[in-house]
This record gives sequence, structure tokens and C-alpha cells, in this order.
Amino acid sequence: MEENNTEQLNIEQEQPADEVASLAENEAPIEPQPEATTENEQDLAEPVALAQEQEPSKKPFDWKKFWKKFWQVSQWVLMGLLTLIIIVNVIKIIKGRASGEQISLVLGFGNANVVSPSMTPTINVGDMIYIHHQSDYAVGDIVTFLDPNQKIVVTHRIIAKENGLYTTKGDANNVSDTQLLTNENIYGKVFLTLHGFGNFIDFMQSIWGILIIIIIGLLLIEVPTLIVVIKEQREKKKLKEKIERLGGLTNRERKELNRINKEEAQKKAEKKNKTSAKNQGKKKR
Repeated sequence: MEENNTEQLNIEQEQPADEVASLAENEAPIEPQPEATTENEQDLAEPVALAQEQEPSKKPFDWKKFWKKFWQVSQWVLMGLLTLIIIVNVIKIIKGRASGEQISLVLGFGNANVVSPSMTPTINVGDMIYIHHQSDYAVGDIVTFLDPNQKIVVTHRIIAKENGLYTTKGDANNVSDTQLLTNENIYGKVFLTLHGFGNFIDFMQSIWGILIIIIIGLLLIEVPTLIVVIKEQREKKKLKEKIERLGGLTNRERKELNRINKEEAQKKAEKKNKTSAKNQGKKKR
């Protein structure tokens, strides 16, 4: 019985080769289907492509605006420096006249114009030296001091120090100074030398020099305004000439002319208000 069953199974499993071939021929090959795109994906793809095509080009660097800003910043920096110079010089003049000192120190700093060749070639005649007062000095320091005997300002080098007393000597001199110095005699140590600027800086620290600095400061404020006014006057003149020549203006030129007229009227009104305010202040006094 078992042998009969196994034979029946083998018969059922074995199929003729002709039937297998016919089945294979009848089956159609499966072709790969393209992926379907949804409507949302197409809608998103189109704006991206348009954005890439219509991507705006970078704007060129505005040099005119840059230089205008640079000039404004430079103007305020120069004004700050000039104001500082004026304040320091005025303090030095007042302090020098009040105390009778030949060198006036401001916050421990001072300057002097060299008039003697005793320190050549390190420091020459006509140089401007800047000094700083210290509580102690060392051998080799170049110091500016008041000569106790001659009552003049001298700048020499310290060559010896003993028991708080300093011995000095000029680099160009053959012998050392006879008078010993204490800290009270010394104005300060030289930390900066401007070769050849002594007479110029001396003049700028005088009353006339301060007046010149003030004039320069006023010019820095007013010159840019004058340049703008002159430029606007030229533009207005060109527009008027074009009106006379062609007998009319474009809309753009008409707007530009109206803008210039408004700015001029505004400036005149501001000037008038300032004048009236000053007059009222004088009347109250």
C-alpha cells in the first residue's frame, strides 16, 4: 500500500515538459511601471524651478554710500581729537600761569621742546619730547628736570643712583652734571620723541595755535554742508536751463526740482527759527 501511494504522488508531481513550456509562453513579461507623481509634488517642483530661474542678481557695492559714511565717522573722530587737544592745551596754559612752572603736567604727562644739543644724537634741537612722571627712576633713563642752580629745564640721562640721589649727564657732554637730583626735581621720564616737531607743537599749544585748531574744527563741520549746498545749486541751475531750452520737464525732473525747493525752504525756516530764538534769549537777559 505504501508503494502505491508514493507512486501516485510522483505521478501527480511530474508534469509533461510540453505543458510547462506552453504555460511559460502564455505568461506575459512584467514590465516596470514608472513611478507616478502626485499633483502636490508637481506643484512644489514648478515654483522651485521658477525661483532658480528668477534668482535675483546681487546688488553692486554702493561705494558712494560707503564713502559718505566713512567721511561722517572720520569727521567725528577728528572733532573729538581736536576737542581733546584744545582742552589739554587750555589746562596747561592756565596751570602754567597759575603755578609759574615751566612744564605743566596733566595727569602726570607733559611735553617740552628741545633747544640744546646736549643729548645729540639721541635727541636733537627742535625735537618734541613727551614725559611721564614716576615715583622712581633707574640708571639709563632719560629724564627732564629743573636745574636747581640755573632754574632752567634740562633733559639728560641718569648715569648713577645712590641713596635716592641721581647723577645725570648729557650724551654729548664730556662731564656729568655737578648738581645731584631728587625725585622732586624731576618732571618725568622721556617715553616718546618726535623728531623735528618741537617748534610746530609749541606753536599749536599757544593761544594762536588753539585758535587755528578751533577754525579747523569749524571748517570740518561746515565744509560738507557747503559742498551739498553748492551741488544742489548746480543741479537746480541745470534744470532751469533745460526748462528754458526744451520748454518742459519730465515727471522725474519735476519731482527733483520740488525736492530741492522744499529742502531750501526748510533750511531757511530752520535758520530763521534759530535767529529768532537767539534774539529772544538776548531780550530776556
